[in-house]
Amino acid sequence: MGREIMKKLLIQLIVGVVILPSLSVFADRNPAVRQSWLQRHFYRPSMQEALAQCAAPQDVCRMVDRYVASYSENVNRWTGAEETWKRGWGDCEDFSVCVEQMCHDLGYDAQVYLFYPIQLGEEGHAVVVGKWNDQLWMSSLGSYKQVGSMDDVRREVARIIGCKPDRMWNATLAHEDVQRFLKSNTAPSTAVTRK
Repeated sequence: MGREIMKKLLIQLIVGVVILPSLSVFADRNPAVRQSWLQRHFYRPSMQEALAQCAAPQDVCRMVDRYVASYSENVNRWTGAEETWKRGWGDCEDFSVCVEQMCHDLGYDAQVYLFYPIQLGEEGHAVVVGKWNDQLWMSSLGSYKQVGSMDDVRREVARIIGCKPDRMWNATLAHEDVQRFLKSNTAPSTAVTRK
């Protein structure tokens, strides 16, 4: 009896996740519409499908927060947005690269900011900062928060890394800088000038 129930559940799962979405009757330009419970909880869209559902930077952050898990790496290796999205995990730099790239693809203002404590050897943190409808926003590990100024960003990052805001230095990376670091696979902390 238990095997029959498991067999029926497996068939329902296959039909709900694999077969029904592929039928043109259920196809829709917006994948968020008409998704079954199984699709909403187990379907992982491609980065392009996720981008198609984003109408603002907040949506980008929500997508990254939902589909990318936070994981600390032992080696400071930057990963491109597509790779981070596909593998589903990354550290703060990977999150920032992913959010920045997706915002860039959609034409939204966003830059990666790296913050480091003045004391050498301490770990820093990467965030994305942008402007949307004349409102400054920031993203840390896929979160989305409206902020009033760069001082607010600095205070928030200081809180995250356990440092005083006036005891940090930062570097700003435009999209081209991020792409350059990804190609060279050099950690920016060793290649930027303190500000």
